[in-house]
Amino acid sequence: MTLGAAPAAGPRSEVTTAPLGDSYGQPLAAGDGSVVHVRHDDATQRDLIVRAAADGTRAEIAPFDRAVPPTSGRDLRDAAGRYAVYGGGDERVVVDFEAPGGPAVVQRLSTPAASLWGSTLWTTDGTGGRIEARDLATGQVTPYTVGASCQIRDVQTVGRWVYWDCLGQDIVGGDPATPFGVYDLETGADVTLPARGRLGDGFVVNHDTDAGLLRLTDFHTGTADAPRTLTALPSVPGWKNYDVDKFGGGIAWLETNGTAHVVPSGVPAQPLTVTAAQAPATYTRTTGTTWTPAWQLSKPATGAQLVIKRKTKTLRTLDARAAGAALTAAWDGTLADGTRVPAGTYTWELTAAPEDGTGAGITLTGSLTVTDGA
Repeated sequence: MTLGAAPAAGPRSEVTTAPLGDSYGQPLAAGDGSVVHVRHDDATQRDLIVRAAADGTRAEIAPFDRAVPPTSGRDLRDAAGRYAVYGGGDERVVVDFEAPGGPAVVQRLSTPAASLWGSTLWTTDGTGGRIEARDLATGQVTPYTVGASCQIRDVQTVGRWVYWDCLGQDIVGGDPATPFGVYDLETGADVTLPARGRLGDGFVVNHDTDAGLLRLTDFHTGTADAPRTLTALPSVPGWKNYDVDKFGGGIAWLETNGTAHVVPSGVPAQPLTVTAAQAPATYTRTTGTTWTPAWQLSKPATGAQLVIKRKTKTLRTLDARAAGAALTAAWDGTLADGTRVPAGTYTWELTAAPEDGTGAGITLTGSLTVTDGA
């Protein structure tokens, strides 16, 4: 699906088959062309978190080594690139589907709130009004304080915007007057919202189930505008029939007759940025192997190219492959004619432009040492 002046749907392909029914939460797009969902293994009485990539590969892991009922499928909280967050109550785990040796749980936390943005886990330590960013690559924790003294029980993150709410997703019958809002990481300011909702890039979408209306509140200027109605949308018991693409800015909803709609938000997006990167500094060249760097982005990019250089001389120019809001490339250590480059140190440069045309493109550089294996 391409959104813009004339939204258009491309060819469809089945990525995965996820369980249906009120006992399961929605499958989540991870922003790199993969889909994450939960299936219950009746034989082992375990929930399994499944990651299905666009190329057909699948990986799965049981986040807890204990029996759980099938209804816990709702506990899939967030996904971004190689990571997913799962858990209920005050228990959260972070799964890394690309950990050395295969999928693994890399964080276990006692917290009611956790979300992902690239390789950063956003959560809270339970202190009133406090949120914190955990770098999953380095372990560094950076705290922030929002404009409320209550314990935060829900966090959503899109770039510079962190949505926080002291009324958690798992609390039924709680006080709706409990504080909530958006924290702006660039200015340190809090944005007051008229209603709770699903965070997008500079906006929140709220489903008013009493009125049967789907509404959008634009706050990208730092101040919330009056909500505008997107569509009439009756609620579906036990199921959320709308969602927001935090990587691309689209809003989707499903009518009761099964008709799906996707529209752009109309809110200016943030500039294109890199949220996570995997670009190994060494490559042992053997037959059939490649150096395969990958970059998770804040939104989809186009025209991406990877240039390999030795000093100032360009040796190879490769097109990077885009999947969702991610880029990958592959180099086998050869020139365009198949000649092997000598072992040694090379530099690389990745360039890409934002697919939505908003903001500047990106240029990334790095070095790579090529050695020959057996």
